[in-house]
Amino acid sequence: TTESEIKGKRARGEAMSEHMKNVQQELTITQNLVAARLKEVESEDHLRMISEREQGRINLLVKRKNAEIGEIKERQNTHENNMFRYTQKIEQIKQQMKWSQKELE
Repeated sequence: TTESEIKGKRARGEAMSEHMKNVQQELTITQNLVAARLKEVESEDHLRMISEREQGRINLLVKRKNAEIGEIKERQNTHENNMFRYTQKIEQIKQQMKWSQKELE
């Protein structure tokens, strides 16, 4: 029975060796999956940072354009006010010319 015990222990040792080989393969696969996921997370973080910078740049551009729009509206208002005043002056001159014409007749 010593021989059968040795065969049993050998078989058990071979089974444990095979199991250890499978566990090591599974460990390697898991480590590779973790490494791939870490790279994926790094890529996502990088893309997020790029997006945040782009968003900041766009927000600044929008702020500048809004300021430009405000300046343009202010200039437009000034021009419209000037046009109104000039139109009033022209109307005054026309009225004066009508009175002068009547006086001439």
